[in-house]
Amino acid sequence: MSSAKILEHSVDLYKLAINDGGTVEFRAGDGLSPATTGTFNFYGDLNVVGSQTTINTSELAVTDKTITINNGESGNGVSTGPDGTETAGIIVDRGNFPDAKLLYDEDLDWYDSRSGGIIGDKGAWVFKDQNNETIGVFTNFVGTFGSDDLVLLGEGTNVVTVTGTTSYEEQLWPYVNGVIQPNVNLPDRLSAPTDDDHIPNVKAVKDYVKAYNTYNFTDTIESGDTTVSVADQDETSSASLALITVDSSEVARFYQASIELLEVGITTNTISTINQNSNLKVQGTGTGSVEFGTPALFPITTDPEAPTDGVKLYGKAEADGGTGIFFINQNSTTDEIISRNKALLYSIIF
Repeated sequence: MSSAKILEHSVDLYKLAINDGGTVEFRAGDGLSPATTGTFNFYGDLNVVGSQTTINTSELAVTDKTITINNGESGNGVSTGPDGTETAGIIVDRGNFPDAKLLYDEDLDWYDSRSGGIIGDKGAWVFKDQNNETIGVFTNFVGTFGSDDLVLLGEGTNVVTVTGTTSYEEQLWPYVNGVIQPNVNLPDRLSAPTDDDHIPNVKAVKDYVKAYNTYNFTDTIESGDTTVSVADQDETSSASLALITVDSSEVARFYQASIELLEVGITTNTISTINQNSNLKVQGTGTGSVEFGTPALFPITTDPEAPTDGVKLYGKAEADGGTGIFFINQNSTTDEIISRNKALLYSIIF
């Protein structure tokens, strides 16, 4: 390979001037056709002054660790450009598709987790196309410095979503047929999550609550709006309970020491009404009667109010009738039912 060198020179400025609009070409090879090989080396600083610089290469290698864009800015932040925006960055030509842009936008505000407020004077990076539509960014890590919080949404009404994934919640817990599986050996009686640090979506939260409810304190047999469910006091702050609901109406509650059937309550050996001041009815069907297989007991009490219809029997301290069994009817007439001996005595006397 031949070479030529200029070893000495004595000028401080060398100019190559052509007519306005002309072109200067440096070609390797024979100088007549574009060269496919050859190298031009420029030693020292290269200062290109003009409105546009175009480099037609298949690969650009830059040794510098930083590249300055919007060099020489004299305003406060990126000044408004020809497109009317305060942005600076890199544009990717996508041919027939809209160009892709990585821009620093002075107009963007964001929530700062350190100060706890909206930052409006620093701008932010944005990925979008030439139609101003934001575009996706693919990566596997987003972090912060030190103990700063990572803020995903600092303002507006948007949400963080996992839309597009396949059964995201089933990546968080072991599922079978759409249900989180149980494990009675763990505190919540559910199978352990795949990782305690995974972030759940709403579906996962709903499934967890339902499964926790099922495997811990509520076992439910359900058909439409008719259910049988149980709750255990060991898992709740309420008393243990078995509840029966028919057609969305509660018909029975079973506690450890009492039962409530419709409006009747049974506690140990007492049958009473649940609603205050309501009557307890015991009746046979058709021509049947109410039968007492053992003696009926009327405890000593005070005179009750008169019924609106019929007669009330009650026990009271024995008076002249000699029985201690009294009545009061709908006319407020009250008296003691007389015994046989007293009736005979009174018949002899009177």
